[in-house]
Amino acid sequence: ALVEPRTAPSAHPRAHVLTARTLEICEDLGLGDALRQIAPPLERWRRFRYCDRVDGADYAVADHGAAPAWANLEAASDQRVQHISQPVFEALLRRAVADADIETRYGRRVVDVGLGGGGVACVLDDGATLGAEYLVAA
Repeated sequence: ALVEPRTAPSAHPRAHVLTARTLEICEDLGLGDALRQIAPPLERWRRFRYCDRVDGADYAVADHGAAPAWANLEAASDQRVQHISQPVFEALLRRAVADADIETRYGRRVVDVGLGGGGVACVLDDGATLGAEYLVAA
């Protein structure tokens, strides 16, 4: 089961880069192709511009694709860092969960966890209890 306190992804900007490790996990879950389809090419996002307004003078421009650490990242994984906003990523994950027919409890929180019977029991804020073999919390 998936327990998520939010009922829908937020439209407000938050994280915008998925790490290579996140993409490795997504690839293992069968989401790699879908992510590559929605990710813009590196050339469109590798340069970050710092300025006081869109049409203002640049304070600095950082080319993340040319940074020395970039080569290390590419050598460490067959997955490339991708520029995909958190709301877009969350929407894709929600579709994948729905397609996988996983029980979901949106708008709920886990308030207590107990061990026993070879697994865990999670008590939700509405009093419901969910049993599972294991628990992953974030």
